[in-house]
Order: sequence, then C-alpha cells, then structure tokens
Amino acid sequence: MYIFLPEQNNFVSLAIKILMAISIIMAAFGIKNSNFLKSLICFCLMSFSFSGLNFAMWLIFKPNGMEVRNGVVYFNISPLVLIISTVFAYTIIEIMNKFLGKHVCEKSFCNVSVKVNDKFAKFDAFLDTGNSLKEPFSNLPVILVKKEDINSIIPSDININDENLIFNLFNEFNIKFRLIPFCGVSNTGVILGFKPDSIEIKTSSGKILQKDAYVGICFDKTFEHSLVGPELLDNN
Repeated sequence: MYIFLPEQNNFVSLAIKILMAISIIMAAFGIKNSNFLKSLICFCLMSFSFSGLNFAMWLIFKPNGMEVRNGVVYFNISPLVLIISTVFAYTIIEIMNKFLGKHVCEKSFCNVSVKVNDKFAKFDAFLDTGNSLKEPFSNLPVILVKKEDINSIIPSDININDENLIFNLFNEFNIKFRLIPFCGVSNTGVILGFKPDSIEIKTSSGKILQKDAYVGICFDKTFEHSLVGPELLDNN
C-alpha cells in the first residue's frame, strides 16, 4: 500500500523500507530468531537483486503498465497474463527442482548415532528447518525419530499408551521418558521422548558433532524420515 502514499524524500523512504524489511523477517521467522541479522541481510540482498532486474527491464524495454512510485514497482497487467506468467514460472521452478533436487536433498541429510547404556542406534535424519521442538523442562532440542530407527534400543512393540512397558524399561535400562507436547500444522498432542547418554551427528560435509538433546519417538506410520532441527547442526 506504500505506493499510494505521496512521494517521500529519500531518508523517510529508506527508513520506512528498513522497517518493512524488519517486519517481514519477524513475521516469517519469529522475533526470537537467532539468525535474525543474517536473514535480514539475505532478504535485502535478494530485494536489491530483484530491484536491479526490474530497473534494467524498465530502462531497456520501457514496458507499458510498469510504474515506479516511492521505490515500489507496480505492474498493471491483466489477470490472464498474470495466470499464464505464474504457470510458466511454476513450471520452470519444478523443472529446476527435478534436476537439482537430488543434490539439495543429499546436503539436507545427516547421520545420527544414539547411545543408551550399551545399545546403539544409527540412522539418517533430514534437516527440517521447521523443527523447533524442545523438551519444556530442560529446553533441549528434540530429534523426531521414526520408531523403526531406534528398534535396537527401544522394543518394537512399545507405544505411548503402554505404561507397564515404559515402567519396565525405566527400571531395567534406566531410560527416563518424558511426554513432550508439540504443536504441528495439522494437529497438537504429546510424543514419548527420552534423553540418550550421547548423540553424535555426522553432517553431509563430514563434520562430527556431539550434541545434548532428546529423542522424540514418532509412531505415525506415514512418518517418512527422522528429523533434526537446524539448532543441532550448529558448531556451537
């Protein structure tokens, strides 16, 4: 809506745009985002690139229906052109993802090794930037693990409602379980979690990280990959 305001001087316009950028980053990634400054810089660089591309197009082609006011670009185009352009852009992106997706996917996986007493479980986990789940008492991050990935530690017949089996595991192996509340896109609830003796994460670049975290057991059969959050892949 900034385009409808009267023409502003450069200093006022710059201040308003900085506030706009900060507001967008806060809305997208949250106020407590630890990488706020990095996200803001990346957003500004992408905006500068997009602005430069539009300015070059405006200088070279002088397209009809393209207006610039208060540094905001407005395209006066018909709905039909907008729909066709959107479909074309989506098709190009899908083609690029088809050829580059495997490369991106491989970099998004890491290998996780979990130890409890003398038992080990090793599995591949996917980096999920949306996984910010934490155990509420310790505030430690939670690795969401497919039940099948830790069958070597936890019996395959365990479930979140089996209080006797959970109690026996606590007595026999001293595994301390927690009920960890979660809030997802489609549902909310609790998952059964425990804190291993040690967690080792090997990243796609070959770095080996020792981390302190909880393991949350996912009993959902449709759960495709175990998931780690970005916090666990930091070098700190």
